[in-house]
Amino acid sequence: MNSPLLTTQTGKRSFSNKDIKTEFALMSSPDVVKILQRVSGVAEGQELASGLYVHGGNGDENLYLIDGTPLYDTNHALGLFSSFNADVVKNVDFYKSGFPARYGGRLSSVVDVRTADGNMNQFHGAYRIGLLDASVQFEGPIQKGKTSYNIGMRRSWQDLLSRPLTKAFSEPDEKLSIGYYFMDLNAKVTHRFSDRSKIDLSLYHGKDSWDVKDDLDESKGDWYHEGDSYNKELTKAQLNWGNFNAALNWNYLFSPKLFANFTAVYSHNRSKLYSLDDDREIYPQTKKEWVWSHLEHGYTSTIYDAGYRTAFDYRPNPRHHIRFGHDYTMHLFRPQTVMQLDYMGSGSGAEMDTIRVNSTNRHVSHEWSAYAEDEIYFSDKWSLDAGFHLG
Repeated sequence: MNSPLLTTQTGKRSFSNKDIKTEFALMSSPDVVKILQRVSGVAEGQELASGLYVHGGNGDENLYLIDGTPLYDTNHALGLFSSFNADVVKNVDFYKSGFPARYGGRLSSVVDVRTADGNMNQFHGAYRIGLLDASVQFEGPIQKGKTSYNIGMRRSWQDLLSRPLTKAFSEPDEKLSIGYYFMDLNAKVTHRFSDRSKIDLSLYHGKDSWDVKDDLDESKGDWYHEGDSYNKELTKAQLNWGNFNAALNWNYLFSPKLFANFTAVYSHNRSKLYSLDDDREIYPQTKKEWVWSHLEHGYTSTIYDAGYRTAFDYRPNPRHHIRFGHDYTMHLFRPQTVMQLDYMGSGSGAEMDTIRVNSTNRHVSHEWSAYAEDEIYFSDKWSLDAGFHLG
């Protein structure tokens, strides 16, 4: 971790991959956000949760970026783990105050996470088995010296324990299964056209999944006996949430003094609740009194972001650093999209009722910004970092 006292950005902390893997581990799993919680001026909120409260700000006032794309769901397991796989992280820049002009949209802090390029000449691999999760990472050349890949995967295994346990403690007439897991997938492909030009494609997919299945059958294997009364019910519910991020980045060196970075970004955040209830009840009077129902309910909220980033670095001399650029993002919000389908009827078919409900919401916004920064070192004791951000 570098010292901020020798730079104009006194609120910046930088962490390398080595820092992330050696400073803090939760249940043998390195965690990016929990390392940031140890920085002065930062509070974690609930104990063991991956929340950031910087200088009294709220948790939603922090900007999280992974390879330049915004990340909305930043943790797993209700905050126990963060969404960043330490095996593929190259470095993290954390700004708790004095944000550079190139960042905007948040008040408390900026967490800029960059993933590592794959090795251009040799194959490498690593794995880790923790108490609650496991991960594997491998990298190597596709074309030696030109093209490489870096892939990291992480998954928890709580569901491998919870499913058999809930089934074992279920009632004799009931089969109950409850499962939860989270997973992360990072992939990056890098190609060097020349010493002056490089392109890379970075992908991230993170998911949390919780599901319940309750199968109640009081018929003891017989569909119907005259004069009997029993219930047969099947209930399923599933909740999924997570992110998909993609960034296509091109770096070009115009001259030893001018460097440019052009990025196309895409981000998709989703939260989906789906439930299916299939209930049947048999009355003892007659077979025609059979009453049944079939219910399907779904609720989805999504955010789509698509845009581009242009950034230029100009160094007229070693003591003068100028940055300027332009960003654009289109936001598409679809909150509370509802699907509801209900069937209810009797064994005779004389009475049947169907209810279908569908509702959607759609909101679009456009975000434009332009910035310029100028960092000047007048002497060993005096320096200035000035800039503006318009958006």
